[in-house]
Amino acid sequence: MKKILLLLILAFGFGQYTFTSEDLNPSSPTYAENIGPESYPGVVTLYYFGYQYWGTCASRFESLNQLYSENSSDSFQFEIIGVGKSSYASYNDNFTNDTDLPFVMDESPGHEIWSDWSVNQRDLVFLDKNGDFYCKINLSSGFNAADILNKIHHIHWNTTAN
Repeated sequence: MKKILLLLILAFGFGQYTFTSEDLNPSSPTYAENIGPESYPGVVTLYYFGYQYWGTCASRFESLNQLYSENSSDSFQFEIIGVGKSSYASYNDNFTNDTDLPFVMDESPGHEIWSDWSVNQRDLVFLDKNGDFYCKINLSSGFNAADILNKIHHIHWNTTAN
């Protein structure tokens, strides 16, 4: 597997969340490109953190893929990116087989994206159009598409891109 450039910068609180990592989903429009929050200027982005081997995590990612497919448009643009761990790389197909969303792996020592972003499995992190933290929810107890869409709408219509 190619070496992946990984750059992590996190200014605690309202700082910019940054990393770049190779998109590993062959069905994604950004496949094999290095992507991260800076790849989507002026766009609301969601980052779903899941363990690739765990069926519930993969199922939530498939649900996010459906939400994206049914709701993203030129006038209401947002992106969803899955983030796994390199220690579960042999299970990547669980996240990429039935989805078109970008999927990256945290290959840094100690999984620094996960630790710097203070996330656990099934956390969904929302960044506004400027790449600033908006909120985080955990999808362990269920998937509420309406709640997720309401948050995306709120961020989309109430954030001005710099």
